[in-house]
Amino acid sequence: MVGFIGALSSSLCILILVFITLLLSYINSILPSPSLFKINESTERLPIKTYFISNETKDEITRIIDELSTDEKTKPNTITLGCSYGFDLDKNIANNISVYNAIKLNSFNIKLDIKTHQDPIYKDDVLNYCFLDFTRDESNG
Repeated sequence: MVGFIGALSSSLCILILVFITLLLSYINSILPSPSLFKINESTERLPIKTYFISNETKDEITRIIDELSTDEKTKPNTITLGCSYGFDLDKNIANNISVYNAIKLNSFNIKLDIKTHQDPIYKDDVLNYCFLDFTRDESNG
């Protein structure tokens, strides 16, 4: 009897571990890529790890601006903030987070124009995220 209970509890433990692994891999598959990627010829997008810009994000933003400013043709002149909505965020909440992030980014005294997207981006197939678009003027390149 004791052996049967031990075997039953160990098989239940293995089943729980398999479900946890499947859940973690599913969550990892719907997260956005945390690296800088190109939207078009003049825009690079950086997804923010959390919804809100923090003081730790300031170092990453200044590092990316320095990397993009290596050449006068690739130097960004505008940062546009935005959020996606639809999966786990409401449109109004996404707008409010974008406004908060713009205020926080202005407090960092970055020498670029800071704007917010007029409308959040609708995405219902991935976890929603907020982002920074580094845009350079078309006449520069």
